[in-house]
Amino acid sequence: MLQKSSAYVQVEFSAIITQWLQPNFHPSTKRQNPDSL
Repeated sequence: MLQKSSAYVQVEFSAIITQWLQPNFHPSTKRQNPDSL
């Protein structure tokens, strides 16, 4: 169970990093990013 959980976390974490690296892909996140302000 721990291995599956860690793998699932890695997938979500990588997805979050992708959104941060590519804010243009998700314009909604651009507003939430403090850097935009």
